[in-house]
Amino acid sequence: MGISEIHAGWFFVVLLLTAIVESTSDCLTQRCLATNLVNLINNRLVQPSEDCKIDVFLKEIVFETLEMNTQTLQLSSILKIQMVWVDPYLSWDSTYPYDQIVLPVSNVWTPSLSVKNALRVDKQPASSDLLVFRNGTVSYKLLMWITVGCDLNLYLYPFAKDKCLIALDGWNELPECGERVTFGQIMLAGKSRGDWQVESVIKEDLRDTVLMVCMSSKSINVLMTLIVPSLLIMLADIMCFFLPLGGEGERISFRVTLVLSFVMFLLILSGILPGNRQCTPLIQYHFSVCLIFLVMSMIETMLVMRLAVDGCLIPFSIVGCCKFRHKHTKNSKAHQEIEGMVPELLRTVTLQDAEVRSLQRIVKYLDDKVEEEQDTQKNERFADMVDKCYLLAYLCSFLIYIIIMAILFNKKPCDIDHMDF
Repeated sequence: MGISEIHAGWFFVVLLLTAIVESTSDCLTQRCLATNLVNLINNRLVQPSEDCKIDVFLKEIVFETLEMNTQTLQLSSILKIQMVWVDPYLSWDSTYPYDQIVLPVSNVWTPSLSVKNALRVDKQPASSDLLVFRNGTVSYKLLMWITVGCDLNLYLYPFAKDKCLIALDGWNELPECGERVTFGQIMLAGKSRGDWQVESVIKEDLRDTVLMVCMSSKSINVLMTLIVPSLLIMLADIMCFFLPLGGEGERISFRVTLVLSFVMFLLILSGILPGNRQCTPLIQYHFSVCLIFLVMSMIETMLVMRLAVDGCLIPFSIVGCCKFRHKHTKNSKAHQEIEGMVPELLRTVTLQDAEVRSLQRIVKYLDDKVEEEQDTQKNERFADMVDKCYLLAYLCSFLIYIIIMAILFNKKPCDIDHMDF
């Protein structure tokens, strides 16, 4: 073997070693590591556990309220969850000088959270990638849009305070297989939505996987839009008693307007008032009682005006029922007769034979007129007395109603089982 052949052999050895070193350096890059990990788990997108159980730690949960529908009692919210679990298939040794790497979400197994009491759940990764550490720990962010039914205790609405539960859990409830979920830090964002405000979100004491959302209604909004207008209408109804009974029916027209306005007010609020199959809010009884007061006042005004004009509440004649009505009918006929004879009496008043008879008729006419005025005044005084008595009864009834509402407001006769799902 010559020297040239020896040199050629060493040259090929050097080239081979150089190729091996270069190939080794290529496989130490993050791209090479990610490719190896993806190829390793490409056909193994299953739960990375030998005993069919895996612990999923919800390291950070950010709760944000989207909408609280008071009528349907449904809470819509979004959860931004950072999940952490260990996948031993995604670990690597010290050959690679990297402590963490980013992998596509579509190529890695991820936990599937469920909500037991949800009416609707939509899930989406917060990013198309996730973070994997050297020991196989995976950090993944998930967005969940959740709508749950909340049987809130609305008995004291608009001063209601209650809680709504969100029961997060793994994909399987069987004790021997599934995802065991534990909570970490819980944060709150978007506290106020509509007429409701979220005070806190904490973990429920009895169950480790249940979020308890503590909520309260914004009383000032409901007071200004519901309670105050109804009380102002009731105040206008009370002030209506100061209108005169006579005239052209101003009082009855005003009270009819109040009743129609309140009915329209209730029709508008029919889509706003809260509904609950278990606890009926006191505010609904309040509106019903206010409507009853208004209708009774309108009926009382019609009856009192009838008394002031006719002295009788019955609109048709019944023998012996209304003496004033028959007397007025008789007197009106005599008045018409006398008024028709007045011109003739004035022409013949100088006649000797008709003087006495004419004077008697005039005197009778004047007496009937005076008696009619006295009866009218008597009817008006009686109607005014009845109106004042009703005003006193109205105020007493309204005071009793306020006392009853205060007593009911301090009691909570209904309880709701929030864990019934």
